[in-house]
Amino acid sequence: MDQAPNLALPYILAAQAQKHITHNEALRALDAVVQLAVIDRDLASPPASPANGDRYIVAASATGAWAGHDLDIAAYQDGAWAFYEPREGWIAWIADENAAVVYDGTAWPAFGGGGGGGGVASLNPATGGLKPMQVFTATGTWARPAGIRTLLVFCLGGGGGGTGAAASYAVGGGGGGGGAAIELIDVTGTASETVTIGAGGAGGSTAGGNGSTGGTSSFGAFCSATGGTGGTGQTASNSQAMTQGGAGGAGSGGLLNLTGSPGNYGSREGGTIGKSGNGGASLLGGGGLGLNGSANGNPGTSPGSGGGGCSTNSATARSGGAGADGIVWVWELE
Repeated sequence: MDQAPNLALPYILAAQAQKHITHNEALRALDAVVQLAVIDRDLASPPASPANGDRYIVAASATGAWAGHDLDIAAYQDGAWAFYEPREGWIAWIADENAAVVYDGTAWPAFGGGGGGGGVASLNPATGGLKPMQVFTATGTWARPAGIRTLLVFCLGGGGGGTGAAASYAVGGGGGGGGAAIELIDVTGTASETVTIGAGGAGGSTAGGNGSTGGTSSFGAFCSATGGTGGTGQTASNSQAMTQGGAGGAGSGGLLNLTGSPGNYGSREGGTIGKSGNGGASLLGGGGLGLNGSANGNPGTSPGSGGGGCSTNSATARSGGAGADGIVWVWELE
């Protein structure tokens, strides 16, 4: 055996000439990989003016002098690049991220991040901590701040509209709540992403019209949540009948995909007695309350919640409550 089994350090052999060469080679390797702290792990080609002793974790698809050394440790020593293949369990400090990573045999995930688990519970403060949350209430663009590598994204679709009622003691059903998707996203290769906010569905018209379906909220192609369906309206001629509430929207693409609560049905129990349906709740609650008097439907009160159905016990027709707009909020992690 002419080298150490773990770090592959060269041994000085018996009767070897110029022993200092072998000895210095081993010292260079120790200097590169012991107490490992690298400047960056996102570069696929060497920096233009490295200083002696600078170390990097080579990014995927490396080019130039780093070609063929993906994920290796690149150390600039004595005017040239030296490369060290990591072993499973090596830990490195990433200076530009203020975070520790560990080599799992195939990648360098955040230390304590539980590579391969994929669950929300695997988040660990050792990744560098949770940064302020970005909340999107209107369609826009998310741009990755420096050092951010992971996102925890919540998408809520818009709430469905409550339904309208024609005159003479008619009632409407409530709109469904928007769906929700919760996703953990690696954004190391993503500079920006389109965020779409689903609008709340409009309330049904005074002619007994159905409420409109809420819009879909999404974070690029990573995850999305559809809006709740509008409730069913009622005309004046219907007696002793129920009106259907709208179905809840659904999440997709997330680690956790949730369906919004359906809107409650409206019930007309006799010629002058009736109660409209509550709007369905979203993940954040807040559907518009139903009515047993004579008034327009109440709007959804929390993001993504459905509007309440209207109620009339007079000759005045009423309109349904509007569903609340959806929302996307983004937790950023180093």
